[in-house]
Amino acid sequence: MDKENIIIAIIAFIVIFIFSYFYNLYKLSKLNSTKRKKNKKYEIMEIKYLCISNNIRKERLLNNKMLLIISLLNSLIISSVFILVMILKIPIILKLVVGFTLFLGLIYSIYGILGKILLKKGYDN
Repeated sequence: MDKENIIIAIIAFIVIFIFSYFYNLYKLSKLNSTKRKKNKKYEIMEIKYLCISNNIRKERLLNNKMLLIISLLNSLIISSVFILVMILKIPIILKLVVGFTLFLGLIYSIYGILGKILLKKGYDN
């Protein structure tokens, strides 16, 4: 892997992390606001997944520390899939299939591991 790809990957990681963190903060502020519209639902899907799959209370996960961890994991997943797909020397259709498969697999496995860690730290009901 050449230096250009490494620099692009580092920049992508930083940009995705910053965007993801501020987007999750925005959704958290909408969840906590008292003037919510009844039609709009603001949910952070990663927190909803952790609540459902590991039986963790939602209120315990809605804090800035957890948003930072989720943003870090999202940027790590997206940038690692981006690097791997960029390195592969196969046709674009196969790159899309490999990228999508790897993306879903990493999301499922990393958030599963995070859920187990949270359960060991006493986040269960």
